[in-house]
Amino acid sequence: MIPEADVQFVAICDAKKAQRQSVKNIIDTRYGNSDCKMYRDIREFLAERTDVDAVLIATGDRWHATAATMAMR
Repeated sequence: MIPEADVQFVAICDAKKAQRQSVKNIIDTRYGNSDCKMYRDIREFLAERTDVDAVLIATGDRWHATAATMAMR
């Protein structure tokens, strides 16, 4: 799932708790720790995580532009 050695996932943001936990488990297993933080709301995520250089946006069609705009700001 995460083949790039120079990329580190630090957080998952998803409205669905089961999806957040599933991705967190994958990430934590990959890195051998429990550092991946979970967020329910993208606004909270973007406000708190000022250390993020890139985001992967995998939303429904109606939310791509909104999420991308919020991340760029």
